[in-house]
Amino acid sequence: MKIYFNRKPVEGPWGGGSKMLTSIVNECISRGHKVYFENEVSFFDVDTIFCMDPRPTQYGSHTDLIRAKKKGVRILQRVGDLGTHGKPELFTLQKELALESNTVVFPSTWAKESLGTRPDGIVIHNAPLPDFISPKPVSESNGTVKIVTHHWSDNMMKGFDTYKRLDDLCNKSNGRFSFTFIGRKPIDLQITNHINPLDVCGLVKELPKHDVYFTASLFEAGANHVLEAMGLGLPVLFHKDGGSIPEYCKGRGAQYSTPEEALTIISEGNIPLQVLPLTRTSLDAAREYVNLMETMQ
Repeated sequence: MKIYFNRKPVEGPWGGGSKMLTSIVNECISRGHKVYFENEVSFFDVDTIFCMDPRPTQYGSHTDLIRAKKKGVRILQRVGDLGTHGKPELFTLQKELALESNTVVFPSTWAKESLGTRPDGIVIHNAPLPDFISPKPVSESNGTVKIVTHHWSDNMMKGFDTYKRLDDLCNKSNGRFSFTFIGRKPIDLQITNHINPLDVCGLVKELPKHDVYFTASLFEAGANHVLEAMGLGLPVLFHKDGGSIPEYCKGRGAQYSTPEEALTIISEGNIPLQVLPLTRTSLDAAREYVNLMETMQ
């Protein structure tokens, strides 16, 4: 089968969506399918298009993909971006293509319900790379609860105002809490303990040095950063409006509304400092996607 991907995986420190895409591409290749990317082949000369979030011009417009569908090319659409992080026009593009696609896959029930179309859509939860599946060693505590987060994007919907507030609270906690931010951030945002973006190997080494993972990200269709943390055995404190995050973190953390409430949850022992790591990986999710492409009508 000849499969066209409207996006090409990116190597190095990058978002979880690219890591998931890499796993899907590799699974296709391992099964003997021919894989193509931008400008390598015409949309009309393949059997299947894997569309990871349509764009009006980038990587071939959604209207081009719809024209290919009318010529008999099958489309599997993965709805990973609902435009909630500053691009509301993407919501309309997703709906338009969803009505034409053979199969629509959502990374969470929250995303499926938010789009509000294609009730026959399939939910395949994201999953971390196998590298992240490792039990966290018991932290060598000096009496300080070490809190951490990581992001590759500096979009404000990641919750940077909350991270700044949390950093201030930790700095005033007389050593009870510390906060480390790993990744990209707005240039003018000052965080006491900041580490530049890390690749997979760096994250696997750095995240387990901490006790609790904290995310302030809002309205995420399929949040990969929390999956990487949970894969390493870290409990997660997540915002109540995290979109897919409460769905992903069920039974492995606690929900908060404000940074102050989050620290109270830790202080009162309402979050475990050790949880069982995940067992499902991006390889498992990739198999589900490729199975769909192979059987799609």
